[in-house]
Amino acid sequence: ENARVYWIQETIFSSKLSGEHFFPSLSNSKVDWRLTYSRARRDEPDLRENLYEFRNSLGEYEWSNESQSGFRMFNDLTDNVYDAAADWTLLFAGSGRSTLVKAGGQFTHRTRDFLSRRLRFKPTRSRPVDLTQSPEVIFQEENIGQYGDFQIEEDTRPTDRYDATHDIYAGYAMVDLPITRRLRLVGGARVESSQQEVITTDPFDPTIGVIPANLDNTDVLPGLNFVYQLSPDQNLRAAFSQTVNRPEFRELAPFEFTDIVGGRAVVGNPDLVRAKIMNADLRWEWFPSGGAGDGEVIAASLFWKDFSDPIEKVVEATANFRTSYANAKGARNLGFEIEGRKSFGPHVLLGLNYTY
Repeated sequence: ENARVYWIQETIFSSKLSGEHFFPSLSNSKVDWRLTYSRARRDEPDLRENLYEFRNSLGEYEWSNESQSGFRMFNDLTDNVYDAAADWTLLFAGSGRSTLVKAGGQFTHRTRDFLSRRLRFKPTRSRPVDLTQSPEVIFQEENIGQYGDFQIEEDTRPTDRYDATHDIYAGYAMVDLPITRRLRLVGGARVESSQQEVITTDPFDPTIGVIPANLDNTDVLPGLNFVYQLSPDQNLRAAFSQTVNRPEFRELAPFEFTDIVGGRAVVGNPDLVRAKIMNADLRWEWFPSGGAGDGEVIAASLFWKDFSDPIEKVVEATANFRTSYANAKGARNLGFEIEGRKSFGPHVLLGLNYTY
């Protein structure tokens, strides 16, 4: 039996400043820009965990002297994200069809500070107080200290602090081009330069026990989307793109914690690399009422994904079967999706979806 008491305070702040500027005399161009700042704080003071083991001789549960029992933990996390981006859109009209050209850039700077501290009540006698009682009774003040049944120990580990940064410099260009009266091409590419760093250190002395994790990658991410109009109310779409999946800070830091679901220890892996994903989709869509504006649609899609170095959870062969993260060699995902949306007046929309 596991008795866990915890309290978490989470705060989020988000702000945005943006603008739009129109230049009708310059190919009806438009410039959009934005500046954003967000901050997230997670404070988890005094998580308490106690394990009780069933004793057949007593016919009841008794407090167990395990490493995760009599445990108290204090966690503090602060995350900051700064983002700046600008887009330039040009519209060229001619022969009854319009061509749209768009380009832009983006810079994102993210930081995280994380600190954890662990304490544990350790029995000082072979047979202390009645261990079938609740933690509030077992660990009351008179049972703690030099002459009590328990002493409190420092159990903080040399990997219980990490500082992380992630910078992304990105630029893209795309075009929405009518090829024929029925066929339209939407294509472009995004270039991303990503520098990710997680430094894990000893909470009491950040100059010792340094464990670095560094990911520095530049990726070109193309995307193509062909739209063929089968009829005024039906389209056939074919799309191809490449994306990336980068590990989270927590997945890179070798900080070990116990997952509340399942009670298994989880630890990060500083040797992770980012995953690359190739995507292909084929979609047929029909708008029964003649247009997409009212939300009604019937569609069927085929999708295919090919992963290189996907990040997956693994179970390590430790004494307590600890969970971590690792890059698999590769993976594939193939499936289909059927969906429908039907409007029943201005306030009711029914949607159905099946994916295999």
